[in-house]
Amino acid sequence: MKVDEVVRIYRNCGFSVNKIGGYYFLDRGWINYSFPQLINTPINGNLINSLKWRYLLTIIKTESRIKNTYEFVLETNDYGIDKFAPKKRNDIRKSLKDCVFKRPSLEDLFHFGLSMNQQTLARQGRGDKYLTDDRYWRKYITSFYSQENIFILGAFIEDRMVGYITVCKIAGNYYIIDPFYDKQASASSPIHGLIFTLVNQLIEKNGSIKIFYGIDSFNPLPNLNKYKQSMLFKRVPATRVYVINPVLLPFLKLIIFFCISIFKQKNIKNSLVQKIVRLLQGNRILCKTNR
Repeated sequence: MKVDEVVRIYRNCGFSVNKIGGYYFLDRGWINYSFPQLINTPINGNLINSLKWRYLLTIIKTESRIKNTYEFVLETNDYGIDKFAPKKRNDIRKSLKDCVFKRPSLEDLFHFGLSMNQQTLARQGRGDKYLTDDRYWRKYITSFYSQENIFILGAFIEDRMVGYITVCKIAGNYYIIDPFYDKQASASSPIHGLIFTLVNQLIEKNGSIKIFYGIDSFNPLPNLNKYKQSMLFKRVPATRVYVINPVLLPFLKLIIFFCISIFKQKNIKNSLVQKIVRLLQGNRILCKTNR
């Protein structure tokens, strides 16, 4: 699947994907993202100037010698159960024993998928109407369901779907988009079996694969990151830069100045201030990369 095809699918779902400076960006209101979000977007002065006045904040995953985050990548032709740590092997075996893995129907996704989305995003303190609002979710998952290079696998206990995972193939690589499960079925570890089954199906089809399992969240999720590594996804250094609107930038710097210079807080523990520091660091990398 080419990037243009991914853009078409997202636009059909109702997302606002704009082409700026020759590259695509996903407009989510106050925040703008390079798109697709897990693929590197080259940056240059003209692009930055086009973005910084148009949005309060643009987040761009790009290639740079300066790294400030991590992405999770698995590149292999062998995903046998003997590759895992003993406890993880037990989790996978439990999942394979309790669950049946197959392509879900749209009705399964409409009903069970929506409930799992709502559970997961509530636990993570996130909101996304395309995953949690029935009307938007139906349009979103229907647009994905029939695509040749999008794979959806469900985990079932009897007739109830207790987990599902969506993977998109773009330019020869695979990208995990939505891995969700029903917390009531957590004892059966449905996600373990889903990832194990899916990766092995892709290896059987391709011989060798490279699959990406997201990028480190801006709001740290250490348990999720630890889980990805336990499933043999390597933590690979990556770069995410932030194009900050010139009107907003002085206010962010002023907050940091007060915390460090006025209140003498060298070790900043406030979560909001930590986020601002990360934004400013990413903005500084942007400036250095664009020199």
